Amino acid sequence: MNRKVIHTLFVMGLILLLTACGGDEQSSTEENNNKEETTDESPDQQSDDNKDTKKEKQGDYEVTLSGEIEIEKKTITVNGETNLLPGSDIYILGHAFQGAIIGSSPKAQVAEDGSFTLKTKFPDDYDAPLRLEIRFTPEFQDDQIEEHYTKTGEKLKGDFVRLHKESEGLYKKISYMAYIEDPTKNQTLKIESPNFEKPSDQGDPKVRLEPKVEKKTDDYIIITGKSNLVEGTHIEAYTEIPGYMVRGYTDKVRVEPDGSYRLIIPNPEQQKELKGKIPDYQINLQVKKYSQWDNFVEAYGKEAEHFQGPHLKENSHNGDKSIEVVLPIKVEK
Repeated sequence: MNRKVIHTLFVMGLILLLTACGGDEQSSTEENNNKEETTDESPDQQSDDNKDTKKEKQGDYEVTLSGEIEIEKKTITVNGETNLLPGSDIYILGHAFQGAIIGSSPKAQVAEDGSFTLKTKFPDDYDAPLRLEIRFTPEFQDDQIEEHYTKTGEKLKGDFVRLHKESEGLYKKISYMAYIEDPTKNQTLKIESPNFEKPSDQGDPKVRLEPKVEKKTDDYIIITGKSNLVEGTHIEAYTEIPGYMVRGYTDKVRVEPDGSYRLIIPNPEQQKELKGKIPDYQINLQVKKYSQWDNFVEAYGKEAEHFQGPHLKENSHNGDKSIEVVLPIKVEK
């Protein structure tokens, strides 16, 4: 083979090699461009996608709540988010100890993006602990919203569902309860799922209350407990001091969905007329047939006749049954 032929073959081979490399490079470049086109999404587009997903969940029966409760100079501001239908009315209520409701009950409508803002104020002279409730009840909504959730709220689901009593029976509501020990103190609370865990023996006629003194201040005695009572059962507590007739050292509350409860009772030890004089005393917790709901009647009977267990008491005059637990209180010397 002469030199011209060899040279010609070499040049042709080189051309073929360069052409192949160029094709691979072009293919790789096109592939990368295609990847960029399919994965590169602007922040605005991602935000719009999130909004669309969020909007799809508005109106779910599994209701969510989140946000913060800010208390500053006795003014309460709630900035929250929910998947309740836009236009739903949400209320805020202050439940003082001994069952009273303080202040007004302002409301806010859920916006299109699920946000809502509530604002209210404590009375200037109020400085006691309280329970703050954020509430949605289907029966007090516009027709469209009431129809979606039903008047009784039977379609409502999730951790924020509670029972409440109406003239026709028990309804469901969405409710978040925050306990505020000192409303005069500036503070911020998070709205979080309560994660109620119902006891396996809830509704058993052998009732247990298991109270304990969680905290004792100069002004109040705070009692908490874990019972197996059905949700909404009415519990009362009153103070009994040997050698004294006292009134007003009481509280009443309805138990939570998991049977837990919190009672707030004025501390008699620091009262001017009793300070330094009273002996050790007791706080009596009672569950009676009065002021109870339909689910109580189903579990324990209209007259509480199904009550059983070591804490059962029977009135010698009329035969009424009740559950009573005595919590001893030691006076601090």
